[in-house]
Amino acid sequence: MKIAEAEIKKLAQRAREYMARLDIRSSRFVVAKGLKYRKEHDGRILCFSPVTGKISVLNPTMAAIYEEISKKPGLKFDDIVESLCAMYPETSYSKISHDTERALTWLFINGYIKLNDGNDEEKYISFMEAILREGLKNEET
Repeated sequence: MKIAEAEIKKLAQRAREYMARLDIRSSRFVVAKGLKYRKEHDGRILCFSPVTGKISVLNPTMAAIYEEISKKPGLKFDDIVESLCAMYPETSYSKISHDTERALTWLFINGYIKLNDGNDEEKYISFMEAILREGLKNEET
């Protein structure tokens, strides 16, 4: 049991280290494969991940972000912000940019999107893949 606790602590530390370095604003995004979702009449989206068994309800703004990424794989942060600014012209650019960064971080950590963080121009990774890669880097040093 102690070994499992130690491994969990290592994974948590790797996650913190990766997220501290990640610049979500310079990443590109794709929707993770295998997800099922349904758009509700009020703009929300119900997402289901068969891999994790997790069901989440995305508010209308986060749903708009998710839909943009699903329609245009490889979308950049700035493209998403510009799209949201057009949808919500009464909201400041800085507020939309900040909220978009938080939404994308949540979608990434919870496995709903993958990102390209610049380490490999062609590869999109999940949060778990990023943590495992972080562990391999730590073992090499």
